[in-house]
Parts: sequence; C-alpha cells; structure tokens
Amino acid sequence: MPHYADKYKSPFGNVYYVIDDEGALIWLYLDPAAHPTIKEKSLESKFDSLTWSKQKCSRVTRQIDEYFNKKRKSFDLKYRLQGTPFQVQVWNELTKIPYGETATYGEISERVGKPGAARAVGQANHNNPIMIIVPCHRCIGSDGKVKGAKLAISIREQLLIHEGALSHKTLNNRI
Repeated sequence: MPHYADKYKSPFGNVYYVIDDEGALIWLYLDPAAHPTIKEKSLESKFDSLTWSKQKCSRVTRQIDEYFNKKRKSFDLKYRLQGTPFQVQVWNELTKIPYGETATYGEISERVGKPGAARAVGQANHNNPIMIIVPCHRCIGSDGKVKGAKLAISIREQLLIHEGALSHKTLNNRI
C-alpha cells in the first residue's frame, strides 16, 4: 500500500506525518528541536512505498499550520488508528479532551470503563501514533503534573503551554 509523507517546521521542531493511499493520517510525530531523532531515511524504512508529497499531504499541513498559529483548536482530518482495542478506545477518548484543557489518566481509565487502569492508559498514551491530532499531551497525572519520559514531558509541556492549559509560571512553581 502506498504511503505519503511530509513535514512541517513548528516552533518546537519538525512535525512528520504519513497518510495512506486513501488520504487517512496514520502517523504523526513532533520531533523536538532540542533533540531531533527522526530523519527522513529512518521514516522511509518504517513505511512501505513511502513517497514524500507536499501535494498529497497538503490538508494535514494546512491544519497543523493553523494549529501552531493559533487559528485552529480542533482537527477535521480523516485518520486511521492502528492498535489494540484498548489503545484505540483510549485514543478515541483522548480526542474528546477540549483544546486548552486536560484530563487525568485516572479520568480516562474511568471513561473507557476500566477504573484503576491509569497505568495502562499511560502506556496507550505513550504508543499514540498520531500525537497532537489525538491529543495525548492533554492527559496528565492526578497530581496535575505532566508524566512520561523526560523528552516526552518537554514536548507535552510545550504543547500545553501553546494551548493555554499550562503556563510558564505554573510550570516553574511545580519544579
């Protein structure tokens, strides 16, 4: 199956994305400017028949640009989530967290009918293949802190500050 990719230079690093031959977004990753990890060649090895195409990916590019320029708070992109039934259930629930707001891992576990499965929600969050569009950055710990690996925390905090759900002052007071 052919796949098409493009990238967008955001204030926080390059956003790479891949769509399938039907135009559905299947993968999106914000590669942090401070510690870039994705290179075009490694992305090409991840997907069969990958072609770089600004034209095919233009709708994603436009909506990502609008998001980073504070002209878009929700996305209307076609996407295809690939994961376990539980992961897909969690990811679908994440899309219900409004721009500029957060929910805890525990709240998401309750919403998907798995009370007490906050850690499993965290793992599903970690494996989210379409970050930003499926807003895993909006899911936080019950203590109000952004959780995850150090690099992931940094990216997620930047996105929450961008959306107004977290301020630099709040962040500095929690450190």
